[in-house]
Amino acid sequence: MTLFIESIRQKVSRGFREIPIEAKRILRGEYPPFVVDARCNSLTGGIPVFMFHSVQADDFRAKLEYLRVNGYKTLNMKEYLQYLSSGDVPDVPSVLLTFDDGDSSLYRVAYLFLREYGFHAVAFVAPYFMREQPDTSVEKSWCSWAQILEMDRSGTIDIQSHTFYHDRVFIQPHLVDFYHPRFRQNVLGLDIPWIGEGESYTNDLKWGTPIYQHASRFTGHRRLLDDEKIRQSCIDWVDSRGGDKCFEAKHWKRDLTKYFHSVAAGMKTPFRYETEQEQTERMRKGLALAKTVLEDRLNKSILYLCYPYGDACEMAVSISKETGYLCGFWWDVATGYARGNLDLRYHIRRVKDDYLMRLPGKGRKSLAEIFREKFYRRIRTLDLY
Repeated sequence: MTLFIESIRQKVSRGFREIPIEAKRILRGEYPPFVVDARCNSLTGGIPVFMFHSVQADDFRAKLEYLRVNGYKTLNMKEYLQYLSSGDVPDVPSVLLTFDDGDSSLYRVAYLFLREYGFHAVAFVAPYFMREQPDTSVEKSWCSWAQILEMDRSGTIDIQSHTFYHDRVFIQPHLVDFYHPRFRQNVLGLDIPWIGEGESYTNDLKWGTPIYQHASRFTGHRRLLDDEKIRQSCIDWVDSRGGDKCFEAKHWKRDLTKYFHSVAAGMKTPFRYETEQEQTERMRKGLALAKTVLEDRLNKSILYLCYPYGDACEMAVSISKETGYLCGFWWDVATGYARGNLDLRYHIRRVKDDYLMRLPGKGRKSLAEIFREKFYRRIRTLDLY
């Protein structure tokens, strides 16, 4: 019962947090006119790019039906880049649909309906997570390579790079948590930081692993390398108390935190940061390896990149150019449309799929309706997106 109540509390809390954040972005003018202007009756000045993650059948069909009824065209990447290079807006209202990560709903839902409607999209996947065989034992899993290949060959969904690992790394020695059964917010584990080096680089963490302040590998922070002795001591502490049963104790976090600090106090230099050269090399590896694996699997050139968590630094942009990517997609802070300027190819901003039905057209939803739906979606699921 305690776990159930905690789960409900987290969902409601996250639901209430999202609305003020989105409202502030709108008030700061970070979204294009069609999102904020209640009187907007036509698209002017650009082509919106929408960002999807996991999709639900009823909701996704409703969005595609809205596009169909209102005469919108879904561009492919060649058409979208042609628009960026020329600045010429298509004769019919157009959008670009993008999908991040590559979970199984991409194949089961998005691909099915996009084919039905004759629409196009681009999907950014992290090769590390793709599976040789589909996992039907759980409701939410990753796409298989056979599914990825089928979607790409169909011409309906253009498969591109989301880096190889989609990794988060420690950036500051500030302890924020320990790995425990309720740590995950995303059921596929994308919010779990990566530890280790080389072949032991992993986010398959053991119970009790200290979690420090963390961020995407590509945001420009040099990675904090945690101390293996401290990590193992905390893991052993949890193991000695029954493993996952340890977390049923009322004050487990208080007691483990106290133990963590006692162990860390005995270390002269428990933490170090990677060098700038190591940082550059690891960024390059994540970008190049994704490109190599996808090109080998799909037998085509991989030219388009979407940054994990939609965020990056100029070092990452520079390395992406060196690695052979022709553009880069970010997350949903949209200060306008990218248009008529090739420099913007590497800073393509997107808006969340919530706002697709703010496009001008019959059946357009109000912002109040959008926010209400966002809130209820948050309290129904623990997914990050």
